[in-house]
Amino acid sequence: MAVASQLERERAYDSLIRLILSGSFAPGDPISERGLSEKLNIGRTPIREALRDLERSGLVEVVPARGTFVKRPSISDMREIYEIRYALEGMAAFTAAKRGVTPDLLAFRQKFEELVRNPEGSTAADIDELGTRFHQKIVEATGNKTLQKVFKQFRLPFLLESGLIHASRVAVIRQLVDEHLGILDAIERGDASEAQRLMCAHLASGWRMRLDMFNSLEEFEPFEMETMEAD
Repeated sequence: MAVASQLERERAYDSLIRLILSGSFAPGDPISERGLSEKLNIGRTPIREALRDLERSGLVEVVPARGTFVKRPSISDMREIYEIRYALEGMAAFTAAKRGVTPDLLAFRQKFEELVRNPEGSTAADIDELGTRFHQKIVEATGNKTLQKVFKQFRLPFLLESGLIHASRVAVIRQLVDEHLGILDAIERGDASEAQRLMCAHLASGWRMRLDMFNSLEEFEPFEMETMEAD
């Protein structure tokens, strides 16, 4: 059996992630090895190996006798993702505040404030990407290599469930930006417990929005997460 070179495999993997996260494939869409090979001008072997990697990462699923599909997260899947995010990103906000705000994080203030002034000036995809990068920079600001590695492992499922169709786009953008600015303010002040609390409240808000997407009557019952006392 042919084995793709590491470079080919990485190229196929990165290309597939871009297609899925850009919306070229919607959750539940079938994925054809032959079609992808032709579309991306990449051999079928690296495509096949990249799909296996994406299956392990939780972005695609293989249904026996049916084929490979972009994974459609269930409410249960999303709840598990948010429970993980509570732990990882709550800790990240706490630790980032303890270590001190970084220039990369401070650069987001101007971007968020511009969104408040002109919420229609960016697409929903642009706004989601900005928020995703903000969360990633908080994790990087911890300086904790192990935390960054664990976060990277779970990053793809986070991104898969992050897309939202906003019914009241201006109001939602303002809410999300205000929450991000509150987290940034707490990190800048060095208030670790408040940064953690605001991050968890922000994630709880995002979870409620996603439940609304599913038109579910299930209520969000976040587990209690005790914040650590800052020294």
